[in-house]
Amino acid sequence: MTAVGKVLCWGQNSSSQLGNTQSTGIAAIPEEVTGITTAAALAAGSQHTCAVLASGAVRCWGDNSFGQLGDGTGDPTTIPVTVTGISTARAVATAALLSSALIALVSRLYVALSPM
Repeated sequence: MTAVGKVLCWGQNSSSQLGNTQSTGIAAIPEEVTGITTAAALAAGSQHTCAVLASGAVRCWGDNSFGQLGDGTGDPTTIPVTVTGISTARAVATAALLSSALIALVSRLYVALSPM
């Protein structure tokens, strides 16, 4: 992840996990992930990758055989897709076949002042 929020990936791409619009091959040097420009956090599984954006949304790409991309399909993708229903993520974790996000819950404290 770069200082300006872009994501670079390299290595094995057998399941589109590099996010570079290719579904196979090896990237020997870092390549920019398509469409990610505001990454705040990142996690890489063995065959998929996820990024938390500055907005709190999560986008994932790569293998999706077990629904680990969170887009409601089982279809792999070479470019990032938005995880359904998450808009306040602060962190993301991935493993071989799953992804998890830490979300922020908004709470408010109201104080009633009584006149003297």
